[in-house]
Amino acid sequence: MDTRSFLSKDQIGSMDAVALRQHFVCDKLFADNTIKFVLIAYDDVIIGGAKPLNGKLQLENDPVLESEYFLEKRELGIINVGGAGLVSADGVVYDMSYLSCIYLGRGSTDVSFISVDPGDPALFYMVSTPCNHAFANRQITQEEVTPVDLAIIGHNELPLEYKYIYENGTSSCNLLMGVTIVRNGNLLNGIETTSHENCTRVYFYFNLEENSITHAIGETAKLTTLPIRNHEAIITPPRHISGCCHPGNYAFVWAIAAENQPVANA
Repeated sequence: MDTRSFLSKDQIGSMDAVALRQHFVCDKLFADNTIKFVLIAYDDVIIGGAKPLNGKLQLENDPVLESEYFLEKRELGIINVGGAGLVSADGVVYDMSYLSCIYLGRGSTDVSFISVDPGDPALFYMVSTPCNHAFANRQITQEEVTPVDLAIIGHNELPLEYKYIYENGTSSCNLLMGVTIVRNGNLLNGIETTSHENCTRVYFYFNLEENSITHAIGETAKLTTLPIRNHEAIITPPRHISGCCHPGNYAFVWAIAAENQPVANA
């Protein structure tokens, strides 16, 4: 498992665009018949991708987790950004069409991934956070979610935000997750600041019409723009600003490691 270590504000402030991209951008998340994960020191977030072609891919444990199995102490959100697929969790098989999501709670032991058509493989993007309570597994399709129109600068058509795992919706401990679809004529998806020291955001971009987009990261006094390509994710550390500027069509999965549902005495 690849790892991205913790950096102080001073360290981040001294980095140029090349160094920022090397540390905060996660690329090559999808490889044939492979599950790839990146462990992020901020809030112990793990992001990853699974691209099954021939047969199933099994979610395996990793020694770095110091657990008996991957989800012994963690929860997992999965969104399919590719062709039709199947996710099996403890004997229950879920049909995962394009932009379907599944939440797997702490304690799921047997998880695997399959593509329905290897010629049009499923691409399962995943985000996992530590978890101290076992919430129920749940599948959420795009059709079930009422999109929110986002009023932003420079719009002809408003972007649509689909909230899959969020407060008062699908229950989780620390994971918030959804999809924003940005349509032609929008220049800005929004500039957001992580609100406190225990709040890490990760943006995963897909369906880019061009080779790359421009994503800004940093603090108010020093924002650095980075090129982000299709199927790349960028980490926004706590108390830093993050946002994107691009005139074409694109979409991104947003994930936030922050308290979702309060759990007492867990």
